[in-house]
Amino acid sequence: MHSSGGTVQSDLQGLRLMNILSDREEAIPLYRQIVRQAREMILTTQLPPGFRLPPECRLAALLGVTRTTVTNAE
Repeated sequence: MHSSGGTVQSDLQGLRLMNILSDREEAIPLYRQIVRQAREMILTTQLPPGFRLPPECRLAALLGVTRTTVTNAE
């Protein structure tokens, strides 16, 4: 069970991760797009030190991709 603080933290994670957008028309595979954009968010401190990604299933839902795509991006 999550406390209200944990829910707020999860919502903040989701909002930050929503900045990762995948372009299905682009020639680059979705998992590589996710890696590239996540790396950029880390380098520009949009994701702070110690930031924890949500579980694979939640991350996939937030990004609108399959769990396999998220797993391939690891």
